[in-house]
Amino acid sequence: MTSTAAELNILDGVTATAAQINTVTQLSGRNLIMNGQGRINQRGYTSGTATGAANQYTLDRWRVVTSGQNLSWTGNAARNTMTAPAGGVEQVIEARNVVGGTYTINWTGTATCTVAGTARAKGAVFTLTAATNTTVRFTGGTFTDVQLELGSIPTLYDRAPHGEELALCQRYFQSLFVVVNTLTTFYTVSFPVEMFANPTITGGGAGFTNNSPNNKTLGVYQTTRAGQTLSLEAEL
Repeated sequence: MTSTAAELNILDGVTATAAQINTVTQLSGRNLIMNGQGRINQRGYTSGTATGAANQYTLDRWRVVTSGQNLSWTGNAARNTMTAPAGGVEQVIEARNVVGGTYTINWTGTATCTVAGTARAKGAVFTLTAATNTTVRFTGGTFTDVQLELGSIPTLYDRAPHGEELALCQRYFQSLFVVVNTLTTFYTVSFPVEMFANPTITGGGAGFTNNSPNNKTLGVYQTTRAGQTLSLEAEL
């Protein structure tokens, strides 16, 4: 890479100023919302299925607030448009990701939105308190391309590659398949992504036992060799 005081040669025949490069690099990873297009569905939730409890998770990171209501969507593997019920669908943003200051929110669709309990229009500018879990809720309409970002100017939707989006969601929920040989002592299974907290684990058949999970690993043993599908949940 060659440069002058005014610009950098970043590729043959392509130049940019340092300020332009800084602006572009700051745009990546700016969206605090995960799964804002509804692409990740580790739980295998079926569109339009009534929930059996309040705050039940459906598509990754999105929970239906009112028991008996549902989240539905149309689209494809690349992008879904979701429909929120009257009671709302919401996502809780981890406090560690909220640095505080001025934020803006934007989305595509007809749903109404609240952030931290206050109604917000598309492109609204507001402040958030640093290091505070923040709830974004959509109610009574369609929504996709959801973006909550630091700053006062809404930018184009920051669409992460599928693998990156999946990894972000796995901090809070993972579906893990393990094959356990016949053992009477625990051995360690490492999680693909460090979780938000020690997960609640469901699944596993006869003779399967798990022991003392932390947010990185799980101890397991099995009286008869078998494969087990486990659900690991550490939602906020």
